[in-house]
Amino acid sequence: MAYLSLYRKFRPDGFDSLLGQDHIVRILKNQIATNTIGHAYLFTGARGTGKTSAAKIFARAVNCLSPVNGSPCGECDVCKALSGSVNLDILEIDAASNNGVDEIRDLRERIMYPPVSGKYKVYIVDEVHMLSIAAFNALLKTLEEPPAHAIFILATTEVQKIPDTILSRCMRFDFRLLPEELIASHLENVFKKIGKDADKNALRAIASAGEGSMRDALSVADMCLSYSTGKLLYEDVLEVLGATDRNVIVNLVSDMLKGNAKSCIEGIDSIVRSGRSMGVLARDLSNVLRIALVLKVNPNKESGLPDNADKNLRESLLVYDTSTLLRALELVCKLETEMRYSVQPRLLLEATALKVGDMRADLNVDGLLSRITVLENKVKALSENISEGVVVTKNVNKAEAKLNEIVPDDMGGDPRKIWARLVKYLRDTNMFALYTAAISAKDFSIENSNFIVIVDDGTTNYSILSTPQNVSEVSRLLTRLTGVEYKFVCKLPDGIDAPSEGDIERIKSLVSDEKLNIVK
Repeated sequence: MAYLSLYRKFRPDGFDSLLGQDHIVRILKNQIATNTIGHAYLFTGARGTGKTSAAKIFARAVNCLSPVNGSPCGECDVCKALSGSVNLDILEIDAASNNGVDEIRDLRERIMYPPVSGKYKVYIVDEVHMLSIAAFNALLKTLEEPPAHAIFILATTEVQKIPDTILSRCMRFDFRLLPEELIASHLENVFKKIGKDADKNALRAIASAGEGSMRDALSVADMCLSYSTGKLLYEDVLEVLGATDRNVIVNLVSDMLKGNAKSCIEGIDSIVRSGRSMGVLARDLSNVLRIALVLKVNPNKESGLPDNADKNLRESLLVYDTSTLLRALELVCKLETEMRYSVQPRLLLEATALKVGDMRADLNVDGLLSRITVLENKVKALSENISEGVVVTKNVNKAEAKLNEIVPDDMGGDPRKIWARLVKYLRDTNMFALYTAAISAKDFSIENSNFIVIVDDGTTNYSILSTPQNVSEVSRLLTRLTGVEYKFVCKLPDGIDAPSEGDIERIKSLVSDEKLNIVK
């Protein structure tokens, strides 16, 4: 017996084995159970999602004498007659090669004949979007009011090409892409049935290559079976697909985001030397970036990568913000499109890798936004530090360290020289509020260890210098600078009234302790 490919050998023979389309299976089962069967159905969706399989199962189920849970029993005379390679009640028409008006006219003539074995005569028109406009027009009336024994099932991957007049006459069912986990689970069952051992990561890689299509995944599995004579390993699948180890791809993406140009060029060169396709490499890069974005939003979700690559990705890529990862993904996806029309795909890949790492070279609006986001994050971190007093503490520590370096000088007790030394210290240590108030002093004197300063401003400067904490701080600084214990006293010139308590409180609210850089 000729060898059957896996996707033919394990084609679903009942609704229970049709995976990933529960929403459609439920409706079709209920219609069979309640005998509310329509005359025209439209099955649409991506390739390999079960459209034709569902059509064949439904065609046999509506004719079955005793359906089992909505599926054909396979035991009655009708099921046995319809399961043969030659039957006149289930007719499959390939619209890609029979797309003319003459073929549809012939169908209209033959549809009048009643079924031979079952209750219904079912016409499955595959790739119906390939019909010409004239053929669609010829089909309209028959599709709207077919004989009671006729059922049409139209299958297509490009529903947008079908005229609205046809769509309005059909019950539409949209087949979904299958989840990667479901494909991997089904592959595991298939491998067990054929007695083939396979590594878990190998099955994941095959399921990922299927991109939601069970038929594509089984076709890849067929090639892998022919490649490996023993247990199917992850490395075997990579060789069959012409793909690169995901850990290597993660490292390359990490180097791209870091802006490590040398490692990027060397990594690409190493992959090229191993014979990998530039198109496959670009797709692998976009896939890893997509996974990083998904994990950035939901860290608890499984990545579908081998364990070592998963750990590497989480540690090296999730440290970047979402906008950076999104911009990198956009650049790589754009690269995939450009490479289709380029005679130098490697050059484009290397240029994109360097552009991802150097956002300054990217003058696109999104690139500028990414750079702005980086700056915003730095400002945010700085603001958080300020709110915690970290920056103030650093300034104070710096001032304290500078003060510790000072050796007290004997300035002959000259208050002007002492105050000038204090003003210079305040300026050098960035205590600008105190510095501004201190330079407003006009007269200085020393009386019984009291260092008296008179300012010519009756509000702001006096209010700053006369606060208890600033009096204490200036006294401490004067003592450290001179080696003599002084008590600082701030006064106003004769004839000038001191500011009211309300004015003082207003000044204190405008000039906080943090702005004064005062050590408490």
